[in-house]
Amino acid sequence: MNILLLSNYSIGCVPYYVNRAIEKLGYRVYPFSPDYNSDGWTKIPIDVNINDLINKIDSTVDLVLVVEASTGTKLFPQGLESVVAPTAWWGIDTHLNYRWHKEYANLFDVAFFAQKEYVLKARKYGVKNVSWLPLGCDEEIHGDKNLPRIYDVSFVGNLTQNRKQFFSQIGIPIHLQSNVYLDEMAKIYSQSKIVLNISAREDLNMRAFEAMCSGALLITQRIDAGIHDLFIEGKHFAFHDIYDAEKVIKYYLDNPDERKKIAMAGREEVIKSNKYSDRVKRIIELVNEKQFSINERQRKFASYKIFVQQSLIYNHRSFKLKNEAKLLRSEAFERNRFRTIFYIARFSICRLIERMEKMFKKNF
Repeated sequence: MNILLLSNYSIGCVPYYVNRAIEKLGYRVYPFSPDYNSDGWTKIPIDVNINDLINKIDSTVDLVLVVEASTGTKLFPQGLESVVAPTAWWGIDTHLNYRWHKEYANLFDVAFFAQKEYVLKARKYGVKNVSWLPLGCDEEIHGDKNLPRIYDVSFVGNLTQNRKQFFSQIGIPIHLQSNVYLDEMAKIYSQSKIVLNISAREDLNMRAFEAMCSGALLITQRIDAGIHDLFIEGKHFAFHDIYDAEKVIKYYLDNPDERKKIAMAGREEVIKSNKYSDRVKRIIELVNEKQFSINERQRKFASYKIFVQQSLIYNHRSFKLKNEAKLLRSEAFERNRFRTIFYIARFSICRLIERMEKMFKKNF
């Protein structure tokens, strides 16, 4: 199987692990990114035409997979409507970018969100092709390095103001580290008895899987986000409720046998079925299950809806593509003025509801 992988790639983000997972499964991967031109990745424009890439590859492409990274330049590949292979997209930060993710997903044959709750929301909104695909771990990178666990508690990640305030209120020394990735990050986890986790808007983040894989005890803020579908509280990990984090940490430091038992069970469970290779397998399974039809896709791309959806994406403040958004919106009006107005109105209402919901979620 030959897979064309496109991403706004950055080191240590999900596309890095997806690329490795594809290769581990024995498939041929051709990785492209607007941000990177090394380690096998080839630099492309943000609006690259996928068919131009396919034409430069000697082998037949069996799947076009676009994976979002959490940082870096956004990627808007063109020519999706005429690609002869199935197309799939994995949105990683849907808890932050649901506003445009639910529009972008419709451009692909199959789409995935890393945060479970937004799949149901998107389906109610009318996005029928989206499924849940949580994040994962890479055992070779994140696995236990068998190092002395010299840190009682650690946290690796960006130290936002909210996070600094949270850590300062805990009366236990915490090894805090920013701007370390891959092996360096994994080494810290393997040197830690406990990895304390907090997340942006209560998502099930990369840190949760990586910490468990390292053999440290994961103590994460109380969330839903699909964690109960994958792991069992008290068996594979522990929760804290922000205000009682210090109490929970002290309990597990004072009860090392229980801590080690949970940490080991968490490690075994995450390695058993929550690796990035498991996620890539799932993508391929769903792509194969779908009855792919290029004629059906071209009919979809001829509809007003695709144009209005793309205009709403490009109009997002992060992308600064106002002129492109205006042209796409004009095309949507020409194809079906009434339905375009209705779609934009419904989008605006959903956006208002989304803003209100975010107010009630802790954002670290």
